[in-house]
Amino acid sequence: MPVTTPGESYMVFDPNLSSLNAEQLRCVQELIISRPAVGKISFHGKTDCTDLNLERLVRLEIGEVNVYPEPGMKPPPGVSVDHF
Repeated sequence: MPVTTPGESYMVFDPNLSSLNAEQLRCVQELIISRPAVGKISFHGKTDCTDLNLERLVRLEIGEVNVYPEPGMKPPPGVSVDHF
């Protein structure tokens, strides 16, 4: 499902996360987040997308991909980011 921000193009999630149930969100295979005319980022393997605010955690701009863009947002290795 596209996510729009005023003045910006929308982000697209493949698979469409809004169509997945809770069990499927815990084990998303080959997640791709893209922004038309900007670019995309792929997360290979399984990603737990439960309760993630991916619009806040991933920013796609022309010439830049930023994951955990806000200071203090990135969790230590092995720690869940479900509180974001």
